[in-house]
Amino acid sequence: MKLEINDISKQYTKNTWGLNDFSLKFENGILGLLGPNGAGKSTLMNILATSTRLILR
Repeated sequence: MKLEINDISKQYTKNTWGLNDFSLKFENGILGLLGPNGAGKSTLMNILATSTRLILR
């Protein structure tokens, strides 16, 4: 399965973004998602699982 994400953003407050114009393409296989605390890993997974409100522009 292939999944492509284009230009998604999640804003928490006026100056705090979880993701800002994030794009990524997943190919077939096993994927790992790594990054420091506060990088938006959980935010991305919540958006993909549709448990977080998403605003489309």
